[in-house]
Amino acid sequence: MNGRILEIDEATYEADKFFDDFPTLRSSICWRLIERGSTPRHAWYASPRLNPNYEPDHSRKFDLGRAAHALLLGKGAEFVIIDADGFQAKEARRLRDEAYAERKTPLLKKDFDQAAAMCAAARDQLQELVSAGTLERMPFGAGETERVLLWEDRGVWCRCRVDYLPHDGEILLEYKSTNASAHPDLFQFR
Repeated sequence: MNGRILEIDEATYEADKFFDDFPTLRSSICWRLIERGSTPRHAWYASPRLNPNYEPDHSRKFDLGRAAHALLLGKGAEFVIIDADGFQAKEARRLRDEAYAERKTPLLKKDFDQAAAMCAAARDQLQELVSAGTLERMPFGAGETERVLLWEDRGVWCRCRVDYLPHDGEILLEYKSTNASAHPDLFQFR
């Protein structure tokens, strides 16, 4: 099996320009192929590489998660803090749209403060796991963050972006944020 570990920015990863003549496969596209009611056209529509009219889905909840992710890992999406109460005002909307056009994440000041609090809570929870002996050491330390794994499986090139790849290679770590419960009994993958 061919494989590579790459360090590339989020915009390049999202654009899926790894090869000149064909796209790669990632989990979000796979889900579009197998979800009940989905068709291959749904996957095509969701692919920035295949769909020339693709528009990224901008949402404050995703922007908040991207910012918390970048703050925790020290790498990831760039963000712009907009000092406004909301995006109703013309100037705030202009700054938001300008940030999106530059492939940056616009955040209201209150959203940045919330992302910082999310990051602090994640660090506190990780430290509690280390103190309890559940983890040997603090994650996101001796290793590489935001690495892209690119591999070929039976003629299909696949990709994923890993939040943390430790030097010892024992485990891969991902940081996910949600406004729902993350209790193991209630948590489920799609």
